[in-house]
Amino acid sequence: MSVRSLHATGYIRIDWFTPEGLDTLGDGRTFILGTEGYIEMRKYIDIAGRKGENHLFLVNQKETKYYDCTQLYIPYGEQLVSDVVNRTEQP
Repeated sequence: MSVRSLHATGYIRIDWFTPEGLDTLGDGRTFILGTEGYIEMRKYIDIAGRKGENHLFLVNQKETKYYDCTQLYIPYGEQLVSDVVNRTEQP
């Protein structure tokens, strides 16, 4: 799906990555690409071997940074279900 605003353009793509050698079912990840670098979020696994879930990588012109997001609460899923059930729209 293509998305566009007055200030940016992008696209959303859905793939299902589950090679037999992967230690989890599915590989939920999100990429945000920009002119100076990108952000990669991995929901279920860090292929570099870090334990746990919710890994975030920030790569720019100078460095690669890793952020452990296991303690970060993200209410998007719950809010989406609530909006669908209650026919509302949360900001």
